[in-house]
Amino acid sequence: MQIRKKVLSHIAIRWRDFKTRPTRLYVFGDRQHENPSQHYTFTEDDWMQFRASRESEEWKGLTRVSAQERQRLNDAPHLLSRGGYAKLERKLRKSRADALGLESSDLAPAPTSFDVNSYLQFTRPQKQPIHDTVIHEDDEMAEAEDDPLSKLMTKLPRLKKASLELYWDLRVFGLPPHVPVYISFSDALEVIGGDRMLNISIIQLWCMYMDTIVVDQGWSSMYGFVEPQTIQPSGNTLQNRQHYLQTWMDESKKDVYLVPYIDG
Repeated sequence: MQIRKKVLSHIAIRWRDFKTRPTRLYVFGDRQHENPSQHYTFTEDDWMQFRASRESEEWKGLTRVSAQERQRLNDAPHLLSRGGYAKLERKLRKSRADALGLESSDLAPAPTSFDVNSYLQFTRPQKQPIHDTVIHEDDEMAEAEDDPLSKLMTKLPRLKKASLELYWDLRVFGLPPHVPVYISFSDALEVIGGDRMLNISIIQLWCMYMDTIVVDQGWSSMYGFVEPQTIQPSGNTLQNRQHYLQTWMDESKKDVYLVPYIDG
């Protein structure tokens, strides 16, 4: 009796697998315009009946319910359960390469530990209803739209065509903007990658942005910023650096100055 059950079970599995292949290839796949009856023993009438059953709304409904049930009972519904860290890194690199307009994913910045940890979160707790997952994913999409890095990535196509040219106000550093700040495509990649020393233009831009925050909050008399290029040892004498710092502090009279540390 046990042997008979095993044989019948094996036959049922093989029959289900046999039906799955023509359904995947010839009903919904790339070969749906071909007639598989030429390759199998069933007749063309049998194939037309089988195809009609797979295209029916009743069968699609059963398939949808079955897929949802499998997802609900998934004990390990995270990405690493289906490919490991290697697949995760390939996915992150490809996503960045597509966003940056790069020809190869190998040229994209390597994923940071923050990126990996973000993907290690479960997509759905075990046996959690499907509709709760949809709401959760919508919330994640809304958060991504408010994420500064996500916003920066939307600007990459524009930066790839031409660098962004900016001028600071005299109040920011106490110096007239004789030379504009240029933000290039590579500068943006440094910020997104998070693993490289930032170009000094990015530091200038950060100071300019923080100055707007300080002014909006009514703290302009408290906080001041030092222009990073002028205090850099390379290209500036010690006397010139000291003169700028002393003059700017005497004129602005702030309580606190934020000085970007460059290379000592």
